[in-house]
Amino acid sequence: KDAEEKFINFIKVPSEGFYVNVGKITGGNECKIWTRKFQKPGLKDENKIPLVMIHGMGAGLAMFALNIDSLAQDRVVFAIDLPGFGRSSRPEFSSDPEEVERQYVTCIEEWRKQVGLEKINLLGHSFGGFLSALYTMEYQDRLHKTILADPW
Repeated sequence: KDAEEKFINFIKVPSEGFYVNVGKITGGNECKIWTRKFQKPGLKDENKIPLVMIHGMGAGLAMFALNIDSLAQDRVVFAIDLPGFGRSSRPEFSSDPEEVERQYVTCIEEWRKQVGLEKINLLGHSFGGFLSALYTMEYQDRLHKTILADPW
């Protein structure tokens, strides 16, 4: 939490942090995804499709700190900590790699539904890019654009 706050303090666009409960994705306890919503004061065009940013392996949402001010100039930006990373829940994922992929994609889709977003622009970096590509193959109709930054 303290490390994230140090990075977030560099961002000029105001934000609010909150947990999004995406349910029992892995069959165990409920999974909560730490989310930060960045919105420029006075942003008028709420019709612009929001940008959702997914970090890579061994990182968290704060890795995007130096990009958020420019990206949030004309739209709402969400950055999330994937389950198992940052401030999100630590669910017990399957030991089967294909099942883990499905579990992560389900987490992203349940997050989108719980936040109430009809369509999103999805940006994924590294491992987040890999998951974004998997999400795109499964839920293309929920996306406006997918941006892969140095995907696996």
